[in-house]
Amino acid sequence: MFISGAKSKILMTKITDQLLQEIKQFYIEGKSTTEIKNKLYDKYRLHVCPETIRKRLIKITKIRSRQDAIKLSKRKHLPKDKIIELYTNQKISRTRIAKTFSSSKETIGKILCENCIELRNLHESIQLTNSKYPKISFDEREEEKAYLIGLVEGDLTAFRKSQYTIRVITNTTHYTLVELVKKCFQKYGHVKTFPHKNKSFSNYEWCVMADLDDTFNFLLPENRPKEVDKIINTKSFFSFPAGFVDADGSVIIRKSGKYFQFIIRLFGEDFDILSKIKLGLEKHGYVTCFYRNFAKGTKKTWIYAKDYFVLEVFQKHQAIQLLDILPLQHSEKVSRKEMIQMLSAGNQCLWKNIQKPLQRLKNQISEDTKQSISDAERVYLAAH
Repeated sequence: MFISGAKSKILMTKITDQLLQEIKQFYIEGKSTTEIKNKLYDKYRLHVCPETIRKRLIKITKIRSRQDAIKLSKRKHLPKDKIIELYTNQKISRTRIAKTFSSSKETIGKILCENCIELRNLHESIQLTNSKYPKISFDEREEEKAYLIGLVEGDLTAFRKSQYTIRVITNTTHYTLVELVKKCFQKYGHVKTFPHKNKSFSNYEWCVMADLDDTFNFLLPENRPKEVDKIINTKSFFSFPAGFVDADGSVIIRKSGKYFQFIIRLFGEDFDILSKIKLGLEKHGYVTCFYRNFAKGTKKTWIYAKDYFVLEVFQKHQAIQLLDILPLQHSEKVSRKEMIQMLSAGNQCLWKNIQKPLQRLKNQISEDTKQSISDAERVYLAAH
C-alpha cells in the first residue's frame, strides 16, 4: 500500500487482516476499487489508490471480470434490501420487481441469489400468481360431479387453460344461467362475468367463465366419456341429466287437444351422450323418444354444422315422476317444475284451466331474458 507523507509508516501499521476482510466485504457487496478507496478515507482517513486495493484483493478473493464489473455498475441503483423484502415477504414476482426498478428479471434473480435467497420454482410461481383468486380442490361428491358433467355436456365448454387451471366458459342471454354457473363454481375458484357482443346474431349476451384447479380435469372433453360411462350405472345417475337439462334442455307444459302434457326434453349434437342418457333412463323404466330434429346443413337461425338430436320423456305420469327425482337448479327450469308439481297435485287436466298462469310464467321468463340482454348491451357499450 502506498501512502504519501511523513505519516506513511504509522498508517501502514493500521492495515490489518481485519481491515483486509472489510475491504473484501466491500468488494463482494459490489463496490468498485474506487468506491472502496473512498470508503477507507471516509472511515479511517486512509489514502489508498485503487490499484493497490486491487492487488490486495487478488490475494484474498476472485476478481470480477470487466464484463461483470460493467453489469454490476448498471445495477448500483437497485435497492438490495427493498428487493429482498418485496420478493420474500410481499411475495412479489421477479418480473414485477424488475419492472418496478427498470431492470431485468435475471438481474433481480442474481441479486437474490447473491444474498442467499432461494428462488421460487415454476410451480410455486404460478400458484403465487393465482393466489389472488385461490382455487379449492373438488371434494369428489359423486352427485355433484355427475351434475357438473351434465352441465358442461349440455352447453358449457371446458378446456385446459394452463398446467394447473381448468377453465369452464359459456355465453348466454339468460342471466339465470350466469347465476347458476356462479352457484356451481364460485366456491371452488374465481368466476368472471362480462358482456359480449354476438356478431352472428347482432345482439348482446353475457360471458361467464370459471377458473378451477386440476381436480376438475374430469370436465375436459377427453375425460368426460369415461366419466359418463361410470355415472350411468351409479345411484348418482339422475344428477347427470339434471345438469344437462339445466344447461341445454327444457321442461315443457304443452297443449294436447283439450288437455295438456308434460315433457322433459334434452337436445344437442352429441349422439353418443344422448344415447347414454337414453340407456340410463330406460334402465330405470322410463319410456323415451329419441330422434333427429335437424339434419347437418339445415338452415334456421343458423346453419347446423352437425345433425341435431332430441331426447324426450313424454308420458305424463313418467315426466312427473322424473321431475320429482331430477335435482334441477336452473331457476327457470325449477319454476316450470314447481308449476307441474302444483298442477299434478291439484288434479288439473284441462288446458283452459292452466293457460293463463302458464302464459304469465312464460312472459316473466321472456321479460327477464330481455332485461338480461339489455343490461349486457348497456354494460358493453359503456366499456367500449
